[in-house]
Amino acid sequence: MFYEVDIKDEFYLNLKHPYLGKKQFIEIAKLNNIKITDLDIKDESLPMWKLFQIQLKQYSNQVFLNTTRLKPDFKDYINCFEEVTMFLNNNLSIDELSINSQRYKDFFQYLINLHYELKQHQQYKLMWNLEHTYIRTVIDICLENSIEYSTLEELTRHRQIPYLYTIYRGNDFKYFESQSHYFSGVINYFEKYKNLSKDKCFELLFSNKKYYDTLHTIIELNEQTFKNRYKDYILTSLVRGIVLNIEELIKNKIKDNKDFFEEKIKLIEEKESEKRKKDFKFKYFDLEHYLQILSDVEKFKKIQPKLEFSNEIDKHKRYSKQINFLSGLQCKEKYFLIFQKTRNYVAHNHIDFQQLFNDNAEKVSSILDSIIFILIYLEMLKNKADTTQYR
Repeated sequence: MFYEVDIKDEFYLNLKHPYLGKKQFIEIAKLNNIKITDLDIKDESLPMWKLFQIQLKQYSNQVFLNTTRLKPDFKDYINCFEEVTMFLNNNLSIDELSINSQRYKDFFQYLINLHYELKQHQQYKLMWNLEHTYIRTVIDICLENSIEYSTLEELTRHRQIPYLYTIYRGNDFKYFESQSHYFSGVINYFEKYKNLSKDKCFELLFSNKKYYDTLHTIIELNEQTFKNRYKDYILTSLVRGIVLNIEELIKNKIKDNKDFFEEKIKLIEEKESEKRKKDFKFKYFDLEHYLQILSDVEKFKKIQPKLEFSNEIDKHKRYSKQINFLSGLQCKEKYFLIFQKTRNYVAHNHIDFQQLFNDNAEKVSSILDSIIFILIYLEMLKNKADTTQYR
């Protein structure tokens, strides 16, 4: 018989425990559309690697995995899976592992290939479980068995998934450097107007660990969206998450440096009070005001009326026209306004990101460039010697 389980809530696997109870095993199999039989769950406690094995069997006669990239077969590494599972479950110490270092090196290569195939076919839950539970542990085992770090790096490079080792080993800076082409779109501005070299820009961008999640997401968006790997709601969620996170960073950075921006804040307070005909203070500032603080206020306000496009009723088309117009400008205000418009439309679900990616990849690059620009610009706040940068 096949098990069908109704799951009301999302099931999250506790990755610290590589063994699953029968009920958990059935639930995670259901979430990944894996059909399991009585023969698959004879025991009350089941190792998670069986999920990968069952799925490979399930799709063995379908166009799912490139079997030439997964030679030798899964069954040839069952002893490795079992030993790593015992190690994770504290039934074996690293000194008690019986498999030699070359075998684990081969096993690591197999895991990387399997991870790549799962990712290519959007089997993300299994991919993440494989990565967090097995790949990271095997990295430790390999390093303990005198396999050089550079060797593991080389084994992952040909699959274009170097983050598997860099995230775990704390070498994010090195990883971002290797992927710097995704962040280079705004460097010309800083070289031309702020006298910052490309290396200095990357140093500012990659040195703040608070930015790492955003930078990893930008890379992932670039890699996957242009392959049409994401559905619209996933794209929207990812971009919304980045944008809201950056908005919070902007506000916190300015609040923490309020004295530094005192003149700019007073100017905006006066202009808003005059416009509203009532007292308007910093505590009432919204995102637009915060972006004006980082900008030339007059230039920012001068550009805004040109973005009305009031004759365009369709909000997605209006946003598209706004991005087109702003992308042609040669000033820092364009990045802040692209970010502001994206934030407003994302917050109200007015952007069809799938259409945006399909229609014009340059618009997507403009959005990501605006985020990268703001991150570098915020980092420049740490160097208060050059006060003309922000005033």
